[in-house]
Amino acid sequence: LGVGADDVFVITDTYRLCAKLHAGALSGPGPRAALLAMTYRKAGVAVLVTSLTTAVSFFSNLASVIGPMRHFGLFMGLCIVMNYIIVVSIYPLAVVTHYDSEGAWCTKRKRASVPAAEIEMEETLMASAAADVGAPANGDSESKGLG
Repeated sequence: LGVGADDVFVITDTYRLCAKLHAGALSGPGPRAALLAMTYRKAGVAVLVTSLTTAVSFFSNLASVIGPMRHFGLFMGLCIVMNYIIVVSIYPLAVVTHYDSEGAWCTKRKRASVPAAEIEMEETLMASAAADVGAPANGDSESKGLG
């Protein structure tokens, strides 16, 4: 159940972050394609490395002299590889569809129930990420002196 969940979180958070950072800059034809390209550039290496190391650790069981351990290692290693292929090829389409249909991850409805300290922390992180990426931060973070 937990295998591959980290990849899903990384892709989802990276897409959402890129969408917030470049909300005004991505207009015209193909903003979804540009967001997906940014997401793959930023999250692709992390997802590849985590999946690769997990698969290699399972494939290392192929060196075992115990037959069931070899079969388990082969099976789980192939499961990790297939999970990577599915997460990288199909899941981003689900993220784009969800993002478009829910209107920015339902932040307008959830924002009122979030404590002010968490909102301030998120704005600080967004400003910091914007500085790392080299894009202007959206929102009130710069007007509060956090950016």
